[in-house]
Amino acid sequence: MKHIFKRIAAAVLAGAFALSAAGCMTKTVEVERETDVPPKITFLGDSIPAGYGLEGYSDDDNYSCMSYSNILKAEYSEELDGKCTAEMVNVAVTGDTSAQLLEHLESGEFDEALKDSDAVVISIGGNDILEIFLNFLGNDLGLNPDGGDGWKDGSINLFTAAEALGGLSDKMDAALTDYNDNFTEIISQIHGKTSARLFVQTLYNPFEYYDKLQFLVDFADEKIGIINQTITDNAVTEDGLENYTVVDVAASFKGRCGDLTTIKNFDIHPNAEGHKVIAEVVDKAVRSKTYFYPDTEEVTDKTAVAAAAAGGVLCAAIIVTVTAVIIRRKKKS
Repeated sequence: MKHIFKRIAAAVLAGAFALSAAGCMTKTVEVERETDVPPKITFLGDSIPAGYGLEGYSDDDNYSCMSYSNILKAEYSEELDGKCTAEMVNVAVTGDTSAQLLEHLESGEFDEALKDSDAVVISIGGNDILEIFLNFLGNDLGLNPDGGDGWKDGSINLFTAAEALGGLSDKMDAALTDYNDNFTEIISQIHGKTSARLFVQTLYNPFEYYDKLQFLVDFADEKIGIINQTITDNAVTEDGLENYTVVDVAASFKGRCGDLTTIKNFDIHPNAEGHKVIAEVVDKAVRSKTYFYPDTEEVTDKTAVAAAAAGGVLCAAIIVTVTAVIIRRKKKS
């Protein structure tokens, strides 16, 4: 009878082995993991995201200065290290107007940059009107282009200034109409090329620095305000869906343009401190959304487990059945 018990023991061991083996059966599956920052972020627009005026900037290199785009690149790369590859693409072009950005998009020039983007940050509109106003201050009013808040001839004829402002207003209004048309098409073009989250920056008013001529500050506020209103008004579609997130840079610069830009030197661009502030504002907006990156993980293969377990049970059942038959035959004999 000992050999019979050995067979039963073998059956039990076989079943146990099968179940143990089943528990070790795994397979690799693809999963999506959440992250607070975008694995790929793309910057579009003008000289502000390009980093014009900063140390290390050049017209053909948007990656060697401490612009807000590069500040965020470094921050997100560190945060995503060990999780996934972080990528920042900056195709902003110094001097571009909304019409020129639209041309880039329509031509397909930025298709590769937008492909697979998780977030797209856009700064556009400054060159549509700010350069017009800057030329007005220098050419028509004689603002000192060498810095300071003085005037070339030491004074200004307010009557002449007010009269010239009328002509300037007509030019700006025409530019603003074009901007509105271009901007809505820009957003449509980008949505057609990527499923990324979009973020649009508002424009600050660098001319608030010239507060001795409040009528000029008010004029600039009005015109820049129209651009910002266009940005705000189009953030939600007619169907109530999010078109993009507004990044209110203007609010963060309000009352601080003298310190955050180089307007003291007759330059509207943000300085190093200004870029740090923009980085903070953009980062806050970007982190208000959730992003995903592909990964893999090992999981228990339930199908294989079930098959192995069934096989183990079947094996044990067969041995036990055969053993029972043998026992009955032994008894009969």
